Amino acid sequence: MNNKQHEEARQAAPPSRKRRGFRFYRRKSSQSKKRLKTRNRYEAAHLISEITTALLFLAGSFCLFYPEVKLIGSCLFILGSIQMLVRSLIRMSYMFKMKKWDYLDDKNEEVQNQMMH
Repeated sequence: MNNKQHEEARQAAPPSRKRRGFRFYRRKSSQSKKRLKTRNRYEAAHLISEITTALLFLAGSFCLFYPEVKLIGSCLFILGSIQMLVRSLIRMSYMFKMKKWDYLDDKNEEVQNQMMH
């Protein structure tokens, strides 16, 4: 069959119905969208924090090679250490927020169950 015949056969065939098969994904509730958005924000903040920490330590290491900028290198190491603390605080605040939402979800489910009985 050449291309022209193939095209004609395809046009002559009746249009197929839309398939109503299984969905292999779950619909996302507004709450799960909110969690995903929050998670993405915290991941971006954590990534930026990691890059900043790496750059501070790298710059501090190069500054230690030259005696005239050794003080600047030491200050960059201190800033890098502070940035590591900030990175941990970002992770901790994310964990607390997720725990709080899980607690609220459990509490809402209990209230709904009590209302049904």
